[in-house]
Amino acid sequence: MGRCGILRVSGGDGTVEWRVLRAHTNGPRGERDGLREHLVKVAQKAREFGAVFGAGETAELLGMLHDVGKGTPGFQEYLVRLESGERLSHGPPHSIWGAALAYWVI
Repeated sequence: MGRCGILRVSGGDGTVEWRVLRAHTNGPRGERDGLREHLVKVAQKAREFGAVFGAGETAELLGMLHDVGKGTPGFQEYLVRLESGERLSHGPPHSIWGAALAYWVI
């Protein structure tokens, strides 16, 4: 697998770690929902729905972009904090990034 969907984290001591970007906190059985896989699944489903009215390609693109902001370091840190037990009412904004990309691309 290439570096798509991977976040590089540098520690203060010079160590480097690669982490898979995540879309959500871990599921009830500990399963992880990788961001890349999540975006691809949503894009495929959006294409199916959009194809009904002739907009499958556009819907697929929008599905791929809808949660791209979850790849930001702030959102990834938010997921880590939630899983460590912190009670947070909401995370950093993420939907604006996909909307801005969609506006630029379309």
